[in-house]
Amino acid sequence: SGDHVVYRNVYIKASRGASSLAQCDDELSCTAIAECSVNDGLMLLCQMVVGEKLSSDPVAQLLFDNLLNYTVSYELIKNNTAAVLAESDPRSKMLEQSQLKYSLAEDILTAIQDKNEIVIADSTPENLKKLAEDKDKLEIFAKNGGWLMLWGLTPEGLADFNKIVGFNHAIRPFRREKVELAPIRDPLSSGLSQRDVVLLSGERIFGWTRDEYVADDVFTYVIDIDDIAPFMKGSGIEGTASIVNGFTSVEAWKYIMYYNFNEDNKASLLEYHIPKPENIVGFSIVPNSHYNLIKKLRLIFDGDQENSIIIELADYNRQDNERQDFEIPERRLQNKLAIEFLSWDKVGNNSTFGIDNIWIHVKRSPEFRERVKSLLNIGSLVKYHIGKGGIILNQLKIQEREAVSINQQKKQTIFTAIMRNLNAEFSGWRIILPGENLTYYPVSLEGKCNLYITADRGWVDKDHDFSHLPLDRQKFAGVNYVIRDFKTSPLENGITLSGMPGANAPEMVTDIEVNKKAEALFFLHTFYQKREWRPRERRREEPPAVFQYIIHYADGKSETIDVQYGEGVAHYIQSEPKGLKEAALAWVAPFPKDKEKYATIYQMQWNNPRPDVEIKSIDIANSNESRQWGAPVILAITTAN
Repeated sequence: SGDHVVYRNVYIKASRGASSLAQCDDELSCTAIAECSVNDGLMLLCQMVVGEKLSSDPVAQLLFDNLLNYTVSYELIKNNTAAVLAESDPRSKMLEQSQLKYSLAEDILTAIQDKNEIVIADSTPENLKKLAEDKDKLEIFAKNGGWLMLWGLTPEGLADFNKIVGFNHAIRPFRREKVELAPIRDPLSSGLSQRDVVLLSGERIFGWTRDEYVADDVFTYVIDIDDIAPFMKGSGIEGTASIVNGFTSVEAWKYIMYYNFNEDNKASLLEYHIPKPENIVGFSIVPNSHYNLIKKLRLIFDGDQENSIIIELADYNRQDNERQDFEIPERRLQNKLAIEFLSWDKVGNNSTFGIDNIWIHVKRSPEFRERVKSLLNIGSLVKYHIGKGGIILNQLKIQEREAVSINQQKKQTIFTAIMRNLNAEFSGWRIILPGENLTYYPVSLEGKCNLYITADRGWVDKDHDFSHLPLDRQKFAGVNYVIRDFKTSPLENGITLSGMPGANAPEMVTDIEVNKKAEALFFLHTFYQKREWRPRERRREEPPAVFQYIIHYADGKSETIDVQYGEGVAHYIQSEPKGLKEAALAWVAPFPKDKEKYATIYQMQWNNPRPDVEIKSIDIANSNESRQWGAPVILAITTAN
């Protein structure tokens, strides 16, 4: 807990000359030590080489002592939460769906004075005005360890919000822009991954690829942190094509901005206005490499040519066009910034040049750096330290209906992660682990199976089939399953969908009856892979969802579970079988006709967010473009309590 410093490599050197190196994946995107709360207890998971070095390495000794002392003093904290929201507000519905324990309060000042450690409040101008006029009550609440989540700041409330937090922010609408976790992770974002904060629109960028535009309705408004460029007004700021949306031509050329030279073969002067005076200390750019290549440009501050800054870019091309960062002598900018292009390499006869993205870095005080922590690369989830507690700005846009259904789930995931990291109390939440402590009820696939899994009955690969898979009642990875088997009459053993060669299978198999309440579902499945998926170079692409489970509840509501390539399932033929991010190895055995390869089946667990509501049925469906990668093989489903 506390502030974090990120290093590419970490060397820990002891005074006796002993040293150890921890390299934790690309730029520490993964960790070698993790804390995981499990129900009322705790697990500390350590991949550092500690035990072998306890007798000789003082660093290992100190690390072990620290881990042990931390577990001895660990105590589960459950903080009370109050919400100052209307019952009909979609945000209130999200609170209920997340199973957060909370009480409703009518007045924000009363809520922070009652016995609440966390208060969630609508950021209406009225509420902000009350807080600004009675700031002492808020400071007492925060200094005693209380956290106030202000949800939904608008321009109308900005002045009072600035008084409350003590900093002069600007505000702008959220647009179609890149959203990433902050490079230095704040403890409040623990448990969130990049996938959780990237929401897609469902709208294809190009007709011939599966890439989608990012959603433009993730947040309502954004405040400034240390980059003023997205808050400027001028050419190329708003819209899908933009020089400040965080995207580059690597993602798609439609995200970036192109300009033309004028009749005198000079680049047009780009002029921008900022919302408030700032001290400019840095400039960054990813120039575009599709057409003419920019070599030199000038930054002009409030029309003052004499005090302008000339920036010379390093050489770049289409294969090597990284972001270029420049520190500049501090310049006071009152209102207007102009960018003038002085020289460029002419490419062909076209008159076009482009800018992928720019950043205008502004000076921030040491107090700002210490107290203001953005959870993302943009100011839409921001934490302000005040004593032991503080304020959290939450700009998530919660709607009655999302154009892409999974976006509602992702927003709930973000909110829930923040609240759990604040030690808020949730009802009905506990870790469910496969083993003897669960009661299993296998789901019947009778009448739904449409796939033979042996070569003699038509499996697609005669040398690699499942003829050696044990059928009927089996236990895999601690879970009881029933794989369809009739000794006297060979019948289909599994379910597949269109895309499986030789199988007359539908796009969706519906109405697999469950009619039970369940705390968790376990899916026994694998995948026939026709084509390998790999993320494109320099793109942070999510693996495609190759199929889906759709859970239907007795009250008419439903949940969709995406099974992603390489994370929830993988090819059934493996040379070196291993567990996946979201699925464990359930059964592995060498093929009788090819001992170098292994038949591999996975177990994917899904914890039911609504364990008190009966599950009526399950559908299995292809997702968009799933058939190009292959087809699923579902062998069994089990409910657990």
